[in-house]
Amino acid sequence: MDIDRQRRTWTRGFLAGALGLLLPQHAAARPPLKLAVMSVLPLGMVDATGKPFGMYADMGVQVVRDAGFEAEVAVVPLPRAIALLAAGQSDLLIAFQTKPIADAAIPLYYVANVDVIIAGLRGSSFNNLSDLHGKTVGQQRGADYDPRFSGDSAIKKYDVTDTPHLLRMLMAGRVDAVIANANTLLYYLKSAGMSRDQLGSFMLVRRRQSWLWYSRKTYEEATALKLKAALRRMHANGELDAIYQHYVQGL
Repeated sequence: MDIDRQRRTWTRGFLAGALGLLLPQHAAARPPLKLAVMSVLPLGMVDATGKPFGMYADMGVQVVRDAGFEAEVAVVPLPRAIALLAAGQSDLLIAFQTKPIADAAIPLYYVANVDVIIAGLRGSSFNNLSDLHGKTVGQQRGADYDPRFSGDSAIKKYDVTDTPHLLRMLMAGRVDAVIANANTLLYYLKSAGMSRDQLGSFMLVRRRQSWLWYSRKTYEEATALKLKAALRRMHANGELDAIYQHYVQGL
């Protein structure tokens, strides 16, 4: 290589390096936000190909994407979802507030309303919690539906892993009633080919809000602000309600 050509090569290299110092550097793409979704019908499910879907799965993914990020979804039982959140192995969870969740994560903004109900078999009717004194009520393990219910020691509680198990226990007469998200209960009845009239009247225990929670271990203020803004937009433009209606229509 002649001296002039070598000098030109060095000059180009020097200029490129100098410009690299002066020009703003593009930040590396952010890793996907990890969304834990409780494996409860119709909130979180996995299809035959292993792809997650469901009301909270769809809502969570759309919120994350609208905020400008990618989402990575894991459908797991609620206790596992809370453990992942507490360990920082998941970033986000949609759920109503319980102490373990509040200890592990920061609430960003509400996502959907939840009707917590109690129901027994056809012919049963409960008007207040005292009607359940001395009876056994099935509930999903890890859920904390209402402090009045959980704090009433006269009501016997029976923990199960999921809603299908909950209804099998009720149909078999192993529990007198169940406490659950009304949509979850109705969705499983429909998907299992069962009829609504196989259950008694629903007693509304409480209307609650599910929120998007951000793990305290992985919390980033800038990301949180974008997620909150996305949630507000999706409430305003009806996107969240459209997903909700898709899963509850016909129940």
